[in-house]
Amino acid sequence: LNSQETRWLAAHDGKIRIGHAPDWPPMDFKDKNGIQRGMVVDYIALVEEKLGISFVQVNVDSWAEILVLAKNRELDMISAGQETEERKRFMYWSTPYLSLDTTIIVKKDIQGSLKLDEMEGMTIGVPREYAIGEFIRANYPNLLIVDVVNPSDGINKVSFGEIDAMVTEVP
Repeated sequence: LNSQETRWLAAHDGKIRIGHAPDWPPMDFKDKNGIQRGMVVDYIALVEEKLGISFVQVNVDSWAEILVLAKNRELDMISAGQETEERKRFMYWSTPYLSLDTTIIVKKDIQGSLKLDEMEGMTIGVPREYAIGEFIRANYPNLLIVDVVNPSDGINKVSFGEIDAMVTEVP
């Protein structure tokens, strides 16, 4: 960091508000005791250590709430997220520090690999407010997309036959 950046960080130590996803295991989630855990949490802790500062964690209940708080300038940063055209309107984005594959999850009775352009007529779950939903809606307008609360909710809905497929990150 240059001297100006170092001074800015020192002046804002303990004042930079961060939002962590409450329900994105194993990446970023609250454990049964309400403690934030996951690989993203560990990474942010390393950033704090390297910079010699502490972020202030803002308690949130959903990814959708994180986006609302960010739009309203009640968060200064989010722990992890994907840049979209909509999100660029209210946030600056760093170079990604994490790259995750996306997968389609279906019940065992559906054999072979699926591609989105082959899924017309299927009910497809995507986590509410996740970038993948925005991408699918924009590029595959004929698909029936259903918002689910989070990846676990969508996987459960596939398991119980409430939706045909779930599109989410591999972790």
